[in-house]
Amino acid sequence: MPVPLPLARRSRIVAAGALALLVTAPAAAASTSATNPSAASPSATPTATAQGTAPTRATGPAKSTARGHFIVTLKAPPAAVAPRTKAPKGGRFQSTSAAVRDHRASLETTQRAVAARRSVAIERQFTVATNGFSARLDAGQVAALRSDPEVAAVDPVQRRRPTVYQTPDALGLTGTSGVWARVGAGSTPPTSAATAGRGVVVGVLDTGVWPENASFTGPALGTATTSTVGSAYSVDRGATTTLTKADGGTFRGSCTGAVGSNPVEVWTSALCNQKLVSARAFPTGDPDWRKTSPSAGNPDYWSPRDNDGHGTHTASTAAGREVDMGGAWGRSAGIAPGAAVAAYKVCWDFDGVDQDRDGINDNYCLDDSVVAAVDQAVLDGVDVLNYSISGSSDRVTDPVSLAFQRADAAGVAVVAAGSNDGPRAGTVDHVAPWVTTVAAASHTSPIAVADFSGRGPTSASGSGIIKPDLAAPGVGIVAGSVPWRSGWSTTAPSVYENMSGTSMASPHVAGLTALLEARHAREAAWTPSAIRSALMMTSVDTTTTDPFAQGAGYVAPAAALDPGLLLDATPEDMARFAQGQGVDTGRTPLDPTDLNLASIAVPLQGGDVRVTRRFTATRSGTWSVRASLPGYVVTAPASITATAGSPVTLSLVLRPSTATNGAWAKGRVMLTPTAGGSTLHLPIVSRSGFSQPGELSATGRSGRRPIRVASPTSGRFTPVTGLAAGRRDPGTVSQGGTWATPSLTVAAGSPLLRGDLVAANGADDLDLYLQRLDGSTWTTVGAAETESGDETLDVGSPAAGTYRFVVQGYAVTGTASFTLESFAVQSGRDAMFTVNPRTSLLTSGATATPWLVWQGLEPSRVYLGYVRYPTSARATLLRIAT
Repeated sequence: MPVPLPLARRSRIVAAGALALLVTAPAAAASTSATNPSAASPSATPTATAQGTAPTRATGPAKSTARGHFIVTLKAPPAAVAPRTKAPKGGRFQSTSAAVRDHRASLETTQRAVAARRSVAIERQFTVATNGFSARLDAGQVAALRSDPEVAAVDPVQRRRPTVYQTPDALGLTGTSGVWARVGAGSTPPTSAATAGRGVVVGVLDTGVWPENASFTGPALGTATTSTVGSAYSVDRGATTTLTKADGGTFRGSCTGAVGSNPVEVWTSALCNQKLVSARAFPTGDPDWRKTSPSAGNPDYWSPRDNDGHGTHTASTAAGREVDMGGAWGRSAGIAPGAAVAAYKVCWDFDGVDQDRDGINDNYCLDDSVVAAVDQAVLDGVDVLNYSISGSSDRVTDPVSLAFQRADAAGVAVVAAGSNDGPRAGTVDHVAPWVTTVAAASHTSPIAVADFSGRGPTSASGSGIIKPDLAAPGVGIVAGSVPWRSGWSTTAPSVYENMSGTSMASPHVAGLTALLEARHAREAAWTPSAIRSALMMTSVDTTTTDPFAQGAGYVAPAAALDPGLLLDATPEDMARFAQGQGVDTGRTPLDPTDLNLASIAVPLQGGDVRVTRRFTATRSGTWSVRASLPGYVVTAPASITATAGSPVTLSLVLRPSTATNGAWAKGRVMLTPTAGGSTLHLPIVSRSGFSQPGELSATGRSGRRPIRVASPTSGRFTPVTGLAAGRRDPGTVSQGGTWATPSLTVAAGSPLLRGDLVAANGADDLDLYLQRLDGSTWTTVGAAETESGDETLDVGSPAAGTYRFVVQGYAVTGTASFTLESFAVQSGRDAMFTVNPRTSLLTSGATATPWLVWQGLEPSRVYLGYVRYPTSARATLLRIAT
């Protein structure tokens, strides 16, 4: 039934789908006007009438059926991480080996069999960084696949959006003693910037590339095979391009511009050269998202050609050659001007999508396009991937993030933009540990992190990982763009634009990663994770020392060339971490705090916590150790000593002393070499408070499960417990329409009211509200309004009364189908769900292990158990399927 929502006005920044880009000042020549770093991200501002009618916003894509677009991930590991085909320790993934070919063929056969059992038509198959396929599915097929024993997950395809003024000088890259002079191919320093990064391939997942821009010019591809490092050739007129890499591996790309069976538009294979060595394009397989047809005013092409400028800007920032940008801007280059560029177009303009209401169709990057491109990039053999596109701020297990995990395991360094949704806490994107997440700061010096830059802490992984990792230039960055003012002419003069955003910061770090890979190409210790640690530990402070704003700090490339110590979170470590996040990797789970990262986060500390980091020395020496964390006593050794190439372990013990419960304490660990050299540092954060786990799951009508609890103070602790049987309500809603559940009666003392909304079509944007009946009026008391069809809404300690959940179709065309699962937790049901022992005697700093016990539950139901100790900042929620 339609339900008016009493919301006078609602403003919403495009978060999960926001360009990691703030503002552009296009020009064919130089401009002295500065960008506005406080300008808002592209956004939609829905409105409501004074009577409280439903908010409206620009229309979404046309929906041809009620079926949704999904990525189905199978349990068997993809080639990048499978035992028989994964990269050998210290080596790279062998994409062309017979074992990899056989494994990929086997996965494809299994995928087809799984799909056939459910009468599913596969659109696209993934076998390298992901084992799965994309397909259009109805609700019944989704449910059947999720229950299939060979299926790990069925995720709706999400839509994302793409998120230098002399920065090489500012970062110390130029000059006879600069970084470029120290990372050239071979032992001889380069005579110019042209060879810095030679033999490394930077892959850019973005809106494509404008190949005529001078940043990408270079000698033609060779026509004969060669083993010369960094020299690219093609013996089939660009259908296949090949380059021998600095690490001895081979990159194999393509420059045909082909996009499936579509006609290739405004592209020829002759556009690739020794700089732009490959260009591929990946459209979505969802027929409901229709690419905009090329037009004079706003073209988009069936080819890797960029119609937006974002991809050209990020690619030229990361690895563009040195060019004269004109006027006051002068000459400058990308961060790794000797590296090769491989463009992967994953973002497209779509008909009927205009969230910012500027009359121009918006550009989105759908998950199936990105997952397919990551698969191909790993096969091609890229060394670094830059992803200046939005992502999740509270999840590490979405399909794109997991594809990045497998790319990391294959030896590919992944760098991503940290979002433009700051300065609010919890707004940073790309929160997985296998991605280097970058904040934006000034390009002139390491001053304050820009207000727009996304902040931590992240709620993902129980807040056990610090994000962002680093800060880099992202304000007023001048780099290549597209000639939109010249009618999109391929013969127009090269265009350069001044842009700001974390989109601009990310390729700076991607370029620096490429430089470090070139410098240490044959050294096994310099893995993607180790390179991240080198950049983090040698960084410098901005005007804030807050690790949730700057990460470890602002990049200092020269010091990162040889930091003395490296930290490596291995692919096995990452797989164990993923297991603890709900991904079945067959490993023993690893707590986020125990990942071997160049940062330390202890999100809930009830007593002593020991943290260990394992370093590898790049040179022999002794480092004095000093650790400080306000409100804590930190026990650390006075020094550590290591021999070059050998490991050394640092153990710290953190104990709360005067720390404020529930507040984050922020400090750092300092490692100073006694023989001279750069002082290294690791940011460290901890939050004192009663420690108990968050959300857990179990099965069975009866059972028990232990949980670990600890308190910073001694005493007797008796938790509040409760239990609710879930209610599932299917429904449908149209654009701007609303749907409501039957009313729920909540008794006094109820600890929690929860609603879980799951959309059948991941492209639909639905919002969830909780309303309470006051007399004869329904009043909204809670809201979940992310840019997604899936929402979770929790209201703790609701007042006794009558409630209902309301679903609103915020951005749908046609009819959106969904399922709403609701739980009204009641306390005092100890016969069915309790904690044993009921009261725990806890000693400060000690861990206890009470048991959650349930019995007598009805079959074929879902229950939610609730346990919260008196001083705890969160409850333990146990989802029980019977």
